[in-house]
Amino acid sequence: MSKKPITASMALIALAAFVLPAYASATNDPQLLSGGTVVPVGTSIVGTAAEAKFTNTEGTSSLTTCSKAKLTGSLTKNSGGTVEGEIPNGSSIFEGTGATSSHNSKPECTGSFGNSYVTVTTVLCIKSDPTMVEDEFQVLGAACGSTGKLKFIIGSTTAGACEYEATGNVKGTFTTGGTEGSLTTRDTSEGSGATKISGGFLCPTSGALKMTFTIETTDGTKLTATALPPDDPQLTDNGSLLSATNHPAINATNSSSTEFTTTAGSTLVTCTAATMTGRLLTNSSSTVEGEVAAGNTSFSGSGSISSDNGLPECTSSFGSAFVTVTTTLCIKADPTLVEQEFQVIGAACGSTGKVKFIIGSTTAGECEYESIGAVKGTYTTGGTEAKLSTLDTSEGSGATKIRGGFLCPTSGALKMTFTLETVNPATKLTIS
Repeated sequence: MSKKPITASMALIALAAFVLPAYASATNDPQLLSGGTVVPVGTSIVGTAAEAKFTNTEGTSSLTTCSKAKLTGSLTKNSGGTVEGEIPNGSSIFEGTGATSSHNSKPECTGSFGNSYVTVTTVLCIKSDPTMVEDEFQVLGAACGSTGKLKFIIGSTTAGACEYEATGNVKGTFTTGGTEGSLTTRDTSEGSGATKISGGFLCPTSGALKMTFTIETTDGTKLTATALPPDDPQLTDNGSLLSATNHPAINATNSSSTEFTTTAGSTLVTCTAATMTGRLLTNSSSTVEGEVAAGNTSFSGSGSISSDNGLPECTSSFGSAFVTVTTTLCIKADPTLVEQEFQVIGAACGSTGKVKFIIGSTTAGECEYESIGAVKGTYTTGGTEAKLSTLDTSEGSGATKIRGGFLCPTSGALKMTFTLETVNPATKLTIS
């Protein structure tokens, strides 16, 4: 597995976005680096391209050519195998060799229907994460954490203003290693296509983007990616490897409130206590697995005692609520995952399945949810105790409603940090 680069540069993709065909690959494991050091969240990043083309769907003819493109944004995530950069509306600039446009005060691009200006009209989120195929990035026409399609306008005196919308997330591939990272859109209808949503009969009905750009910080430092070690966990008790021979009982206890939030981060349900009691099954060959039987996971809050599970109810935006996990859980970390990543499967270890749970309240009734995939998170190493935190994003710990009334939120994400300890005696465990 190799950590890979991604950045704000993707705004260019807005120029013509189609969606690409899936293909089999190794795990995508991106991380943005500067001189071998992880780039911190909040860093301003620039993506530049020496040329950007909007072609016909077949890619055989250039409709619009810009000799320069520059996208300026900031890094919003760079950990847990996920990299995200956000480009504000108005920060995607395309220029050509023509006269200065009265629409955006930039030199116009050239094209088959005369010189034209190019304007991206949406916020852009450029992202790469383990849910994608290896070395893939995607661009959404919305703030990171939301959903939306890229929109842009190509305007000329001949054809007027031609507005386009991506047919889905724009997709492309990026390079790793070397002295600088580069990102290339897939110039096919499946990879970076867009269709006309407004404009006259002279506007092409569809097209695709062809461009390659590099990424750097605002001071000109080139950004790259490099191969990092695979996940290599060992669960230890006072510095000694914890034996899994007799499958010792282990508690996972939340070290702060557990929340079920909207995909945008607003809190829906808060539980002040959570405990998962299971047994250690594997702790060797860089693989750690623990299994929690259905019914051995409890969530409680500060409300009255629930008649459904006998525990104090959690608080929520729609009144007090009980939370019940209905599946067996397998918590695991192994070399197939990115460094310091764990996953939770809604089935016995060695099997596959999604996590299912119920949030019930007097107001909304029972709302049943199923995780989008394996719940993902990161863990700490060293220190006096291991801490495991879920990734509170739709890709990391998202869940969708599979049963319940109209008052039940349709989706959400889990936000939880917990520690591990043996049951008898109670000893904090660490991961090395």
